[in-house]
Amino acid sequence: MLLTRTKLQDEFRSAHREKWSSNRTTIMARQIALPPTLAPRLIGREAAAAYLSVSPTIFEEMVKDGRMPRPKKLGERRLAWDVRAIDLAVDVLPVQGDDTTETTWGDVDNAT
Repeated sequence: MLLTRTKLQDEFRSAHREKWSSNRTTIMARQIALPPTLAPRLIGREAAAAYLSVSPTIFEEMVKDGRMPRPKKLGERRLAWDVRAIDLAVDVLPVQGDDTTETTWGDVDNAT
């Protein structure tokens, strides 16, 4: 049976109703509040890691060593990553088998 995105969202909401009612600030709640055609511009650590198909720990290491951009500060404790900046960082990641020098996010900042 093929399910539409709306149907999947409804099933997710039904299955996680307690989470929805107790914590309205979850990442999923904000993402479902957007129109389906509008992707979020800023994403949290877990979503950024998932966007790159790595664990949050590996993503943090990539930020620390300069392969990924540092987060934007949205509030006192709230950090988020710009999807466009992540895309730019991915574009300059080394390709397996290439013998080019390693480029870091700092190098991309200095090039602009």
